[in-house]
Amino acid sequence: MIAGSITGTEVLDDTFLRKWGDKKVILYYITSFGAIKRKEGESVSDFSKRFNKMYSKIPTEIKLTEASTKITYAGAFDPNFCLSLRERRSAKLSQIKDNVLEVESNILVANRIRGVIDGEKRKQKADVCTLGTSDIDPKLDELTKMVKSLTTDISKLNMEARPPTNRNVSFDLPNRK
Repeated sequence: MIAGSITGTEVLDDTFLRKWGDKKVILYYITSFGAIKRKEGESVSDFSKRFNKMYSKIPTEIKLTEASTKITYAGAFDPNFCLSLRERRSAKLSQIKDNVLEVESNILVANRIRGVIDGEKRKQKADVCTLGTSDIDPKLDELTKMVKSLTTDISKLNMEARPPTNRNVSFDLPNRK
């Protein structure tokens, strides 16, 4: 190691662990790397740092191919994000990492737009619900009175249209002999 080559605590940490760190079984590295996922609320840059750190811990003799590493990186995100990322068809891992930032910003913008639209819909519903009773009730009362009046008129017309029935009327039938 060259004097002055360590520029920060992360580099010191990585260098120390590579030289004297915990030696783990090869299967551990492959399993851990294959299972890496972006955590809820984790920024893309923080996830990428964690991903790179995990990747750097894999011994050179068992490092994955570029294609496998790209698939692992893309698969670490939620399914919709992963699908959007894979549609970009990036040739290199570095391009995928750049595309992640674009996809995330597109999703954030879409969510923001969706939130604005949802907010407008909620406001419209609230406006309808908060219309004063003075605006709605008189119209409703008037409509209710009209319906009752029409119902009464129809009932009267039905009564007038029926022929009078007298149940006490008897019919004399001629006697047959």
